[in-house]
Amino acid sequence: MTDAEEAEEARAVVDVTERLRRRFPTVAEDVIYQVVADYHREFDTSPIRDFVPILVERQARDHLRRVPRQRTGSPEP
Repeated sequence: MTDAEEAEEARAVVDVTERLRRRFPTVAEDVIYQVVADYHREFDTSPIRDFVPILVERQARDHLRRVPRQRTGSPEP
């Protein structure tokens, strides 16, 4: 992956995080950041990167739907 592609993916993951923050305002920000980072890390060895942000968003969104509706706490394993 080139530096430009890495930067583009990083921007896309930041956008994912921001969308999820708006969608789940009752979930603590640090929980959202951690969930996104954890799912993004799962794709570290994936050779095809085009859909990584989309897949991360779907997995994180599904996970966050199960997080108790409060402003504090940590993500479930």
